[in-house]
Amino acid sequence: MPDPDEKFFDVIPRRIHAHFNLSGFKKTNTGAPPKVPFMGTDAKGNKLRLDAFNENSFGFMRVSVSAGAVKGEFLAVDVNTKAVTLTDHFTLDLNRHTVN
Repeated sequence: MPDPDEKFFDVIPRRIHAHFNLSGFKKTNTGAPPKVPFMGTDAKGNKLRLDAFNENSFGFMRVSVSAGAVKGEFLAVDVNTKAVTLTDHFTLDLNRHTVN
């Protein structure tokens, strides 16, 4: 676990955007949302896998960096209630080379 006295600063990735009123995921030929896990490839042929999706929330990722650790948190905002929820997080311990 990183030293609790370490100082962190936030890095806001500029390519993660949060927008209301997006069109959502493309539906299948029957009009249903994609079933997960959904497998595909990108334009270069790299394999992609979608394990989950949520069309009711948008969000952003907050990344904090220190000499000993990188922390990531994904926060979601419900479109209807505007409630903010921490939906995923990780800590990369740079000294132990572990992820929690």
